[in-house]
Amino acid sequence: RLHLPIIVIDDAATYIFDKKISEVLDGHWLSNIDGAYSIRSITRLPKGRIKISSLYDSFECNFFDIIARIELLIPSVPPNK
Repeated sequence: RLHLPIIVIDDAATYIFDKKISEVLDGHWLSNIDGAYSIRSITRLPKGRIKISSLYDSFECNFFDIIARIELLIPSVPPNK
């Protein structure tokens, strides 16, 4: 059940997120780092920290940089030519 759903559509997929966060666990999340939104892999670390990773880099930050958890990913289907 979604409490505060968000839908994000890009070229690769449609993502359905839930903004109601009761606990941050490992997985893919929507983040807002310095005003830039992105979907990143999150690893929970001790002492209220998380590690945010992408294909190119990783860094640590606080929980408050996390916006919503991915609940459903629907890959885009390329049009028939």
